[in-house]
This record gives sequence, structure tokens and C-alpha cells, in this order.
Amino acid sequence: MDVGELGDRYAKGERDFTEAFLMGADLSYANLAGINLSRANLERADLTGANLNRATLREARLTQAILRRSSLVEADLRGVNCLDTGFIETDLRGANLEGASFVETTFSKVNLQGANLRGTFWGDDVVLEEVNLTGAIWEEIVEQPLR
Repeated sequence: MDVGELGDRYAKGERDFTEAFLMGADLSYANLAGINLSRANLERADLTGANLNRATLREARLTQAILRRSSLVEADLRGVNCLDTGFIETDLRGANLEGASFVETTFSKVNLQGANLRGTFWGDDVVLEEVNLTGAIWEEIVEQPLR
């Protein structure tokens, strides 16, 4: 599936794009609120400025994805796999990141206020700079990646 097809189908009201192959896709500044991208391949995708509020990205692959100034408020990111991913000035308020894996990932100026971080894996190489963790749930941090 290419970005044009995704945009056309989304504009017509379709929201379920489970297992979509969007490797390297330029989705910058796209309004994809409420979209279902469960188990989607978003490796090297550019999600700069994208609106993914209340989106479902369960078990999505976000390796080397760019999420600069993206909005994922109340998004379902359970089990996402992030390797060398950049969350820069990203809004993840109230997001569910339970079981997510973060390796070589940068969180800079990120809002994780009220986010669910239960059972997440944080590699030693994760960078956290100016991150708002007010009210975030941190129980059950795992020491080994889940996959």
C-alpha cells in the first residue's frame, strides 16, 4: 500500500489498516486520528507532525521512525517495537505503551503525562531529555526485551 492509497481510503472513512506495509512512508503532517495500524510496518516512516490521536498502533514496527512534533494523545501503542526511533517534541499524553520495547530510542521534550508504561523494556541506550512523566504508570519495567 502506498501513502496515496492510504490517504484516499482514510478520507473515505476507512480506519482499519492492520498489518499495512508502510516502510519508509512519508506521513508527515498527515491527519490520521483514530486510525488502526496494528502490526503495521512503519520502519523508517516519517511521522513528523502527524496527528495520530486515539490511533491504534499495537505491535507496530517503528524501527528508525521519526516522530517529531507528532501527536499520539491517548494512542494505543501496546507492544510497539522501537529501535533507533526518535520521539522529539512528541505528545504521548495518556498513551498506552504497555509492553513496548525501546532500544537506541530518543525521547526529547516528550509529554508522557498519564501514560501507561507497564511492562515496557528500556534499553541502556535510551535517551530521556526533558520528558514529562507526571502521573505516568511505571510498574513492572522489564529488564529484557519482550521479543
